[in-house]
Amino acid sequence: MRFVEDLSKLQTSAIMIYMLAFFLSFGIIANFINDMGIFYNLLQGVSISLVTGGVLYMARYLSRRRIANRVKLQQMASKDVQI
Repeated sequence: MRFVEDLSKLQTSAIMIYMLAFFLSFGIIANFINDMGIFYNLLQGVSISLVTGGVLYMARYLSRRRIANRVKLQQMASKDVQI
């Protein structure tokens, strides 16, 4: 699974950049587009960025755990007793 391996290499700074981009797009820029209040748009931007960041952190954690389990199983398989 190439996608899982790539996701495990995702750095914290990249996740923070994604969160900042979502906050800017849904919180700040959306304020100029729609007629909702500033607090509504900021709350929407914060919630979307936190949910997105949380999902990315959880996916990174699970992919690292899966790769670690696979590496552990490969090491156990290579220590087979020869007859």
